[in-house]
Amino acid sequence: MSHIVVIGESWGSEEEKARRPFVGKTGMLMNHLMEEAGLLPTGSAHSINNDLWKRMYRRRDSIYENADIHLTNVLNIHPPGNKIPALCQKERVDDRPGIKAGQYLRREYYGELDRLAMELRSHRPRIIIGMGGLASWFLLRDPRITKIRGAVAASEFGKVLPTFHPAYLMRGAWKMRPVVIFDLAKARRESEYAEVRRPPRFVHIPESPDDISRLFPELENADRLSIDIETVADQITCIGFAWSPSHVLVIPIFNWQNENKSYWSANEEPVIWNLIKSLCELSVPKVFQNGNYDLHFLWRKYGICVNNCAHDTLLLHHALHPEMLKGLGFLGSLYTAEPAWKLMRQTGKNATLKDEREE
Repeated sequence: MSHIVVIGESWGSEEEKARRPFVGKTGMLMNHLMEEAGLLPTGSAHSINNDLWKRMYRRRDSIYENADIHLTNVLNIHPPGNKIPALCQKERVDDRPGIKAGQYLRREYYGELDRLAMELRSHRPRIIIGMGGLASWFLLRDPRITKIRGAVAASEFGKVLPTFHPAYLMRGAWKMRPVVIFDLAKARRESEYAEVRRPPRFVHIPESPDDISRLFPELENADRLSIDIETVADQITCIGFAWSPSHVLVIPIFNWQNENKSYWSANEEPVIWNLIKSLCELSVPKVFQNGNYDLHFLWRKYGICVNNCAHDTLLLHHALHPEMLKGLGFLGSLYTAEPAWKLMRQTGKNATLKDEREE
């Protein structure tokens, strides 16, 4: 058993010779990443890499074993030209999605998947770190590593945190190195327990203006107020006011189904906008993500001037890590235990219509 299992993709030439995963230059980089994330003891990467240059693996294996980390691959095979598509065919084999569009792993290699499944069940890890698109394809049936990395998810084998493969960094994506370290540090924290833990969230959706008025005391006495708008076609669809990490008031505005496209009646809508204006003008410090957009939109479209704008998470993150991405989904993957919520629903007008009708 191991508390942490790290899954790579397939063997490279060095790994094929050693018959071990994560050796060669890619493995050396991973040793440094693991040490910087706190998964290996300080100084261990240098010690391991000195031995790996000599093709000695005992020290590497013992250090990882002492850290309760097991290393493996999806495929203990060296694909021709190091290209996974060389192991694929165009025809679907079963209900698994393609590793890429129109690329399905050939049936002759499914024994490797069975071997890995048995390996995972024998180790029963608290966290599985899936490195690269092939690992996330196997674990989560989703190869979109750039979309899902950093977000903890459940799988039939246990809790999974996908991240980029060290080889990806070496192939021209070096700027993502800090992101992988963030992800590995998150995996270290997640390895303290086996279950997926989500923070509690209470979303208050008003059915009348009175429902908003009743929440005013909590909102105006909050330490800070986070505001976020959602827009479609120059129209606010909803606006959220979070007064704590667990409570948020979401006021719907737009409804495709209604004839006037409003969630509220003609008499209610002016009252709703007056309440929104009052909330925005509270003296409570306000927090935004990319607030330049929200603030300008509220002023230009509705004449609402937000009072006491104190923080912007996009700018705060940029000050810490100017080389990183800054979108809310990306920040959520770094700093929260939320799922990859940007992928939880379809987007666009037709998708919104479909979602609302189903609800």
